[in-house]
Amino acid sequence: MIGANESLVSIVIPTYNEKENVVPIIHNLHSVMQKINYRIIFVDDSSPDGTAAVIRMMANSYPVELIMRPRKMGLGSAVITGVNSTSSPFIVVMDADLQHDPNLVSIMVEKLTAGFDLVIASRKVQGGRVVGWSPERKIISDFATYLAHLFVPRAKNIKDPLSGFFAFKRDILRGVSLESRGFKLLLEILAKAHYKRVCEVPLVFRERRTGKSKLNLNEYLLFILLLISLAKYK
Repeated sequence: MIGANESLVSIVIPTYNEKENVVPIIHNLHSVMQKINYRIIFVDDSSPDGTAAVIRMMANSYPVELIMRPRKMGLGSAVITGVNSTSSPFIVVMDADLQHDPNLVSIMVEKLTAGFDLVIASRKVQGGRVVGWSPERKIISDFATYLAHLFVPRAKNIKDPLSGFFAFKRDILRGVSLESRGFKLLLEILAKAHYKRVCEVPLVFRERRTGKSKLNLNEYLLFILLLISLAKYK
């Protein structure tokens, strides 16, 4: 049962220096979610560019909540903070950089309503693709996916287990402890969560319009550590 002040869907969006992207993503989400009881939870790691101020301004007109953290603490832990802050039965996780198409959110929610436990916006199913990546970056992505399939048995049938755009029923995390190593939280959920039905919907993934990518050497190292830690889950 949903509480009187709770939304059916909480959309968790971690932010760090996303001032230019906050307004368009709120507008885009609102346009596709008007018939659904939703709220957007931004988790901001004290962005120095004024991201939080823009979110607070938008919260006056839209169902938006801001969770401020004292410093840059990582993408995965930001998502977990947002997930833990809500009791909504449906949760969507996406980036703030407009690489994730907001129009897919309502489709993903429909899939959850239809009985799926986990819905993944996939770059690797028919109709999905990546636009604007160099050949080198595509090779790195494909190799990372190969490693995920190799190390994490429960991810082997998922075409895009490293997507950062997904939706799930919060019940699948009951009793599950997420460690939030790095930015590949979906892979950890695939390994640990209690789900039966999973589907992937096609995502056209485009280069970010503004701001800078958060990927760095440390995130890649965390990914390797995550793979090792998840190999034991069958």
